[in-house]
This record gives sequence, C-alpha cells and structure tokens, in this order.
Amino acid sequence: SITVNPETDTPEVLRAYQEKHRADPNRWFFLTGQMDAIKKLTVDGFKLGTSEKPEMHTSKFVLVDGDRKIRGYYDSDSPISFAKLKTDIALLLK
Repeated sequence: SITVNPETDTPEVLRAYQEKHRADPNRWFFLTGQMDAIKKLTVDGFKLGTSEKPEMHTSKFVLVDGDRKIRGYYDSDSPISFAKLKTDIALLLK
C-alpha cells in the first residue's frame, strides 16, 4: 500500500497502522515517499489517471508481476473482483 498523504503518513505512522491491523510485514508493505514520485508512479507506473488528474485515492488493487508488468486491476469493493485477484495471484506464484 502506498500512501497518498506522505506529509502525515510517516514511516512511524504507517508502522503503527500495520501493527494495529496485524498486517504481516513480510507480505504487506506500507510505503511513503515524495508526492511527486507517488504521482509519477500512480500515472506512469500503475496507469491510474493522468498527469493533470492522477487517480490518487482508489479502491483498486493493481497486480504487478516480478517484471513490473501490470497483470490486472481489481475493485477491492467487489467480492467477485477480489476473488479474481486471489486467483490471479495464485497463478503468478506458480
């Protein structure tokens, strides 16, 4: 997960959030950085929005493989989409 509020979400704040929600630190990373870099990653890397209007807050998961290729977009609010994400992750791990 990448914060879109790096001024507030310091590494310490993200670590506390991770601990509160019992997220396994070996499997789930909470990242922060400079806002310009986050916007660039959002638009150029994840292909979410445009440089004029990056899609910063989203309920989408973007599945990226080890070669940095986008494998799919999944709506975290949809049980069907979320199930598809789990299936696709399992396929990638094979």
